Amino acid sequence: TDPGGIPSPTIFATSVIESKDYPTSGTINFWRRYTVDIFTGTITSFVSFEFVNIDPPNAPGAKLYLTPSESGKKINDNGVIPLDIVQADNGWYTIIGTFEQAAPSNYNDSDPQFYSRIILWCEPFDVYIGEGDIIYT
Repeated sequence: TDPGGIPSPTIFATSVIESKDYPTSGTINFWRRYTVDIFTGTITSFVSFEFVNIDPPNAPGAKLYLTPSESGKKINDNGVIPLDIVQADNGWYTIIGTFEQAAPSNYNDSDPQFYSRIILWCEPFDVYIGEGDIIYT
């Protein structure tokens, strides 16, 4: 907590995406961050994703999905949401380097450990190409 009473940002989970067929590397950190309303003093928390040293796969239309399933490889299961990359065309997982973005508006923030994995999906061919477990700290 800083002197103004705002909690310090913290990483509460990480994930490393892997694919057997399409090499990829990098880490995705899940951050809990805070804002304060300067008029009311109300502190609000939000989640952001920090993509660190990302080298996305050389796969057509690669896209990330957050899933509550511990073993599922389907993107149309209950609770699965896309993790669109804001800077990329069609939200595809194509941006190289380190960047950060807010969680999707439909991110389930009521249960801090709701999501179990990130699925790497090929949109044009509608097939699973990789995944990464979400490790909570």
